[in-house]
Amino acid sequence: MRPIRETITCLGEDLRASLKKVLEMAKTAMAAPTYHKDGNHATKAALAHGIGAICAAEVWPRYSQIADSRLKTIMGADTSDANLGILSGTLVSQRTLELFDYQLDWFLQRVVRDYSDEPATLSQVLAIPLMVVPALMTYNPAIGAAGEPTGWNTTTPAQAVNATVTLDEHVGARILTDTNVLASTMRKLIEEQAPGAAYILAKHLSEKCYAKMTPANFGAYAAVVQLKVPTAFASYTVALNDFAGSSLCELDGIFTPNQVPTTDRTAVLTPLYHEKIASDPRFIAAFSARDDADKPSLNTAPKIGTFWPLCAPNLTATNATPNLVGFAMHRAAIIAAVRPPNDYTKFLPEAREASLGRVLQLTAQNGLTGLLIEHIDHSKGYASWRLCMIQGAGIGDNRGGLCILSK
Repeated sequence: MRPIRETITCLGEDLRASLKKVLEMAKTAMAAPTYHKDGNHATKAALAHGIGAICAAEVWPRYSQIADSRLKTIMGADTSDANLGILSGTLVSQRTLELFDYQLDWFLQRVVRDYSDEPATLSQVLAIPLMVVPALMTYNPAIGAAGEPTGWNTTTPAQAVNATVTLDEHVGARILTDTNVLASTMRKLIEEQAPGAAYILAKHLSEKCYAKMTPANFGAYAAVVQLKVPTAFASYTVALNDFAGSSLCELDGIFTPNQVPTTDRTAVLTPLYHEKIASDPRFIAAFSARDDADKPSLNTAPKIGTFWPLCAPNLTATNATPNLVGFAMHRAAIIAAVRPPNDYTKFLPEAREASLGRVLQLTAQNGLTGLLIEHIDHSKGYASWRLCMIQGAGIGDNRGGLCILSK
């Protein structure tokens, strides 16, 4: 392909008029699709040449006349930071690559309870009532010794049960940059790292939940009970080669007789076991023709029986249960609670103003609500951004959980 050479003559218009033309041309270029059957890519190329000509004639001569410009120094410097990488020098893109992370949103949406609207505090124990069936009563019309009907008799008593979760950890993610770093780059350092800050808090909470998934905490099926538990399962043990969709159907047969709701069931699985489900040929063809709502998304496989298989690569990060490869659960099995900490800057309002800080409540993309504190320290020359929250994880109804172990 030969290079295109063009000669463009500018008439020396006022700089403001030239910049106005640049903005109009840029707006037109943004509105035109890059690839189109009518050849809009050629239109974009022509607009780019026009913008370049205006800048060459009007903007660059003024810039080149600025002697010892600090902007030139920043643009020419090769400045790097050990933690942040290249700050300036080489052309540094304002766009970053994707954050490498675990897909936690789907799991947290199924277990997290947000208590940001309640006055809970650090180390407080939250008692959460479990929904139970009221007492069953029958009416006995028989006349008693006093000549009155016997009346109502309770045949099946109600059971008042509470699950508890303690808001036991105050956690945060901090982003701090000093004045030298800020003076050495045009990068948006806070915006780059903010998604990672929200992610690391979500990862910490998910691993608090995973730590609760042990046979000791979920042993409701460890002993035979007439009708409800015909076969004892201290845990569900299955080899990788034997794990398939039928395994989840067997787990359904354990949960359903014990009145565990068939909705909101999840099978949290390590990657190898999740892959066995996702690649089961019996389900690939069956689900390929279904609506998008029923097809796999993110790190989930199609719903099998009453369970949604969910891949959890960090399941064993905080759980030392031998051979743990999964956890079959209903949403009520695990309780994860979060809330923002109390705004301590309200304790001394005058000091808050002096610190040049900004405090606000923020709900991250993963649904967790925390307290965002922004602070500038002029004497030490740094800017600080911190997202913090109070987290807790507890055991709900232990009938809704069963560990899956490998052989």
